[in-house]
Amino acid sequence: MTAIVGILNKRGIAIAADSAVTFTNAIQEVTIQNKNEKVISIKDKVVNSGDKMLRLKDKQPVAVMIVGNALLTKLPWDVIIRWYRKQNDSSGFPTFQDYINNFKEFIESEIIPKYINKEYSFEEAEITHLVFAGYGQEESYPSICQYKVIGISKSKLQWQSCGCASISDEQESNIFTSGQSDIIDAIELGIQDDRVSVIRRKFQDLIDNLLNENMLDSLKSKINYPAIRQEVTDIIKESGREHLRQHLEAIKEFDLQKMACLAENLIKATELHRKITSRQESVGGLVDLAVITREDGFQWLNRKSWYEPSKGGQYGKFGI
Repeated sequence: MTAIVGILNKRGIAIAADSAVTFTNAIQEVTIQNKNEKVISIKDKVVNSGDKMLRLKDKQPVAVMIVGNALLTKLPWDVIIRWYRKQNDSSGFPTFQDYINNFKEFIESEIIPKYINKEYSFEEAEITHLVFAGYGQEESYPSICQYKVIGISKSKLQWQSCGCASISDEQESNIFTSGQSDIIDAIELGIQDDRVSVIRRKFQDLIDNLLNENMLDSLKSKINYPAIRQEVTDIIKESGREHLRQHLEAIKEFDLQKMACLAENLIKATELHRKITSRQESVGGLVDLAVITREDGFQWLNRKSWYEPSKGGQYGKFGI
């Protein structure tokens, strides 16, 4: 899996990603007893040196990030993205969505017919999420959108929109997360999702104990526990919304450096949290960090390299 964070305001976007990537292949095996029965065998390999954040087009303010399976069937997504960038000129499109649509059209016209040429319906472990971030040429403010790739049908890439975070005069700042977001959710909302159910259960236990202590067991059947649990959930969520509102109010005034620092530290906090808890350590490796602005385009702030010291700039240390 992975963790990706985007911090947005009117100045631009700061994006950060860890380097853990999963390569998943689903192998269909036919049992000896019944020739018609198919068994899906999922083969996973996780590495902490993957390239999951890439420029989508040269000299344009658009990037793409890979979450989940790093392969489209057996072809790496980062290879597909580089082929797209190489075969397409550096001209831009009026809207951010136009970039996304053009990339999808490239896969359907160049990749699927030449390298796949069959239908697939992906198992859950095979699914990839593609996260696009940037600007259209006619857009003043940035956006981030996520798509879930679920299969290939009739030579078309099947994907579903999983939500967007964008900036406008009404929404002046935003936080986007994808992948392993447990600690990020806690920082944004003040509490992790899995703690909400614990609080609801404890609240019900508290009521039961009070009734027992006061010899009022007969009242238990008259108490609407589902309504109470929902009320507790609503209170927690309302508190979370206020917590997030305060964060977004501060982020409105952040410069690009502060936004990048926040994005990077949220990734590192997620990795640390998974190391010191029983959760799967699926976030790791070096953190790639970049900013995107309408005027200057995509700029690396930190990019892992195997052979030379850190460099910044549009093309990074490995030209990715």
